[in-house]
Amino acid sequence: MPYRTLPVVIRSNGRRALVAAFGLLLSTGGLALNPQPGRAHAAGIVVTSLADTLTADGQCTLREALANAQADSAVHADCAGGAGFDVVTFSLSGVIALASPLPQLDSTGGAITIDGVGQAVTVDGGGAVVNLHGAQMVVTGSSFTANTALLAGGTVLNGAGVRLGAAALLHVSNSTFNGNTAGQDPVPWGNGGALVNQGTGTFSATTFESNHASQDGGTIYNRWPLTITNSTLRGNTALDSGAGLKNNGGAVVVIGSTFTANDGRGEGGGGLSQDGGSLTMATAPYRATWRGHPAKAVGC
Repeated sequence: MPYRTLPVVIRSNGRRALVAAFGLLLSTGGLALNPQPGRAHAAGIVVTSLADTLTADGQCTLREALANAQADSAVHADCAGGAGFDVVTFSLSGVIALASPLPQLDSTGGAITIDGVGQAVTVDGGGAVVNLHGAQMVVTGSSFTANTALLAGGTVLNGAGVRLGAAALLHVSNSTFNGNTAGQDPVPWGNGGALVNQGTGTFSATTFESNHASQDGGTIYNRWPLTITNSTLRGNTALDSGAGLKNNGGAVVVIGSTFTANDGRGEGGGGLSQDGGSLTMATAPYRATWRGHPAKAVGC
């Protein structure tokens, strides 16, 4: 099955959510944009309900479908069982209001494609809508907007838009992260307003704007390999440091990107705060541009 652009819409509920109309491939076993010759056909799982439940009622919910795809079996009998490379589609249009983030995807479930072609599907969700641990994902043409990661049971949820865990791989292009917030001022414990990267992140032609963290990394809090190409980080804020980017030990490469008017209000680093790791800046004509970064201490 060829890779297609998917008109799934995930939007803000006023407090925390993801807004998107995007082509999305979730791949927990490999990127697999084009299935290899001789590979088994993708298993189809059809979502037939707009509910957010795991109830055995004969209706397949998105949460049940993803659980089956991850498990490569029919753990929820309302939906078809997963089988390696799975394609999740929708038989109806409408709004799915999530009570909690969707299941974490890891490397055990094979490739998963979420295909919303032909339906207008809206998912209202909170926290880090994309949560990868050992999984791989490609996102294009998306807008992550007004997500909020707040205190939950005494634990701060970092990375309001995306959280990349160990061995996760994410590539985002032609997308926007706008107005995402990690933590809750004045409690200084939220990192990565748009993204926390503890895997490998690659961003191209992407705009990060008006994101905020109550501690470090108003836009991105990074600890592992990260590449930013032809992108814009503008008007992001952090109560402590690294309003645009906080690098805490990772290998960062910046090519042809613009950092503008990011505000690190505590230790500084309005555009970027480097605390260990490495930073590679491309030379002309692909060098980064830095403009107008208020900061109370040393930083870009």
